[in-house]
Amino acid sequence: MPKTLVKGLTLGLMMLVSFGATAAVADTLRDVRRAGFVRCGIETMPGFAYQDRQGQWRGFDVAVCRAIAVAALGRADRVRFSDISQERGMRALQDERLDVIARAPQTLLGQISSDTLIAGISYHDGVGIMVPKVLGIQSLGELSGARVCVLDTVHTLMAHRAAAQGLNFRVTRLDSPEDVRDHYEREQCDAAIAPISTLAAVRTTMDAGQHEILPTSFGRFPTGPLVRAGDARWLNVVSGSLDAMVWLEENGFDRDDKDRDKRLSQTIRLQTGATGKALGLSEYWVDKIRQQVGDYGDVFEDTVGRRSALKLRRGLNALWFKDGLQNAPPME
Repeated sequence: MPKTLVKGLTLGLMMLVSFGATAAVADTLRDVRRAGFVRCGIETMPGFAYQDRQGQWRGFDVAVCRAIAVAALGRADRVRFSDISQERGMRALQDERLDVIARAPQTLLGQISSDTLIAGISYHDGVGIMVPKVLGIQSLGELSGARVCVLDTVHTLMAHRAAAQGLNFRVTRLDSPEDVRDHYEREQCDAAIAPISTLAAVRTTMDAGQHEILPTSFGRFPTGPLVRAGDARWLNVVSGSLDAMVWLEENGFDRDDKDRDKRLSQTIRLQTGATGKALGLSEYWVDKIRQQVGDYGDVFEDTVGRRSALKLRRGLNALWFKDGLQNAPPME
């Protein structure tokens, strides 16, 4: 056999062995169980991730992390939260210092360049605009020529949509929500442009009744949990935890339904237990999420919706049969 062919076969075998070893190592669920907790990256933001007076983490993103912990470990308190910026969180995820980032923007280029995967869409955001009510602004067209402060992460999307609508803004690009708020409060701009969730959170730190988020949007901004590529089971555990919350709401399985709790647990187990076993989870994984975290609708309304300070409408985050986009695959 020619030496070049032998070398080629040897190199190919070495690459296959190396790939197999890497694939075998990528078992985040196993590592999480050995550690006894899920390492979840969050970024402090009213309604989404914040600490209460007792130092306990609360919020929409926090609930998603807790649902993942319930699925993997059976308990919602088995989470170690890292308050970290999106950029630093991405590096920590790649370096295996985090198991999951609670919520990050969904972009195909971002996933490819960072070797990460979005494990579902937990929150359909949009790029919105906030103005002082005293200006009496009713539409985007009235803002043409105005000074606008734009969060840098949404500048490109905003610029494309504004150009398509023939809008000309005097733009100041800013790096953080805090910078946007400071410039807006100092009246260095007439309007603020950022994800609608960010604007709602910023508004809670001001005299909220004096500021309005216009009903129009520059476009969708889907966000969801982020995991490392190369670990299909962990991807399914994380996405499955989010799907379970939506599935519970779709089927009307309420965490507060104590009168039929035992019967409910068995019903949910019969419909979702096989999926849990296939993932290496408890047969009761979905019911435990119901009891310890709640369904998607309850979590949304309690943290960022009508029962919260943010008062965000469900909008695209409503269930699919209520004119929204949230839906879960069959759990059987």
